[in-house]
Amino acid sequence: MKCRIISQSGSDAAVVFFTGWSCDAGPFEDMTVPGYDVIVVWDYADFGLETSPLATYREIVVAAWSFGAIAASRFLADHPELPVTLTIAFNSTLCPADDLRGIPTAIFEGTLNGLCERSLTKFRRRMGAGADFTERLGPADIDSLKHQLQNIRREGAGKLFRRWDHVYISSEDRIIPPQNQHWFWDETAAIIHDTEGPHLPADIAATIASLAVDKQLVRERFGSCSSTYDDNAPVQHEIAARLVTMVPDDVRDVVEIGCGTGVLTAMLHDRLPLASITPVDISPSLPDAVCDDGELYLMKLPDASLDLVISSSTVQWFNSPSHFLQECARVLRPGAMALISTFGPDTYKELRGLGAPTLAFTDTDRWRRIATDFFESVEITEESIAMTFDSPHELMRHIKLTGVNAVTRGGVTAARRLLKELTPGADGRCRLTYNPIYLKLTIR
Repeated sequence: MKCRIISQSGSDAAVVFFTGWSCDAGPFEDMTVPGYDVIVVWDYADFGLETSPLATYREIVVAAWSFGAIAASRFLADHPELPVTLTIAFNSTLCPADDLRGIPTAIFEGTLNGLCERSLTKFRRRMGAGADFTERLGPADIDSLKHQLQNIRREGAGKLFRRWDHVYISSEDRIIPPQNQHWFWDETAAIIHDTEGPHLPADIAATIASLAVDKQLVRERFGSCSSTYDDNAPVQHEIAARLVTMVPDDVRDVVEIGCGTGVLTAMLHDRLPLASITPVDISPSLPDAVCDDGELYLMKLPDASLDLVISSSTVQWFNSPSHFLQECARVLRPGAMALISTFGPDTYKELRGLGAPTLAFTDTDRWRRIATDFFESVEITEESIAMTFDSPHELMRHIKLTGVNAVTRGGVTAARRLLKELTPGADGRCRLTYNPIYLKLTIR
């Protein structure tokens, strides 16, 4: 495989994008994802990839289109040591030639055996590539492309990484039948997004950016509001207080993910005066806290080394709930527990449709499906907490002073639109809903 860094901003995080068969990096040279460098991978004549360009990155998001998902899955299976926190697949399957779960075998064989310049042009038209896309591709080597197809077919029967987080399936895909994609991915734990359009997605970069959290921005926003957070976050304090009541009395080795200003940390010290408590935060206010991304910190810890992982109002800023719970399960001792609070889809429901950038909150059902893969006992509850404000300005001020506007850069336009379109209720006040979800998870 070949790779090229096409967008470099000095970030410590990278998106590694595996393009489709018969495509190189040319059409993707303008791809950017806020908070991430972008690396494009292509040419699947072999599935070896030099990982030294990735050594400087603390976090990696892997995205793949079409048969690039097979190459990416082999790469992920071969390199479990990489700090990959999110995986996204577009119009793909890990069964390249399969009548039910891939490209029908006869069509795959016909493409391989009849490949020539003319049939390649026809193939690219069928995948939805316009003139602008094809003109940016390098010269086609037909013999190499045949070899790549043969290699992809062989690898599809091998050991592949299969725990993808998000899968996008286009309704008008004329390369891999959408129903076949569903038959493959419906058997997995991936979140499936049905979209319109052809095999070539309209805007891959924008989709990746909508899922990959800009951790630099999160660090900046929460760092800037550390002095105002405690006075403006009563809901988060209430959630922390409820979470600490679930903590067992006999735990000794504790990691708190997302300690922030130390509200939950202080409660933990009161409840567990003899425990060793390590607070971790991407932008901590506590002098003794570990300054690190909580999604990555657990990856550095030994197996079965903790009695408790606890996190309050933090994991919604992570790239992958599945990856985080897998790491929690790995570092916990037998019989140990993870206690996590996060927010559900009804959070900020009053802002829907008003142009506000929002997080893709994970719902209770999905948390349960993920958790049961790693934990023996899974208890999940949720509630709704409403805050009221005297005006839209006060509501927006609350959001700013608690750091939860750390979703996207350049939010001034969105804020102005919200102020214009937020409508107070009959009492002249504005409501804002929080939808806390509590996870009490016990390891096998």
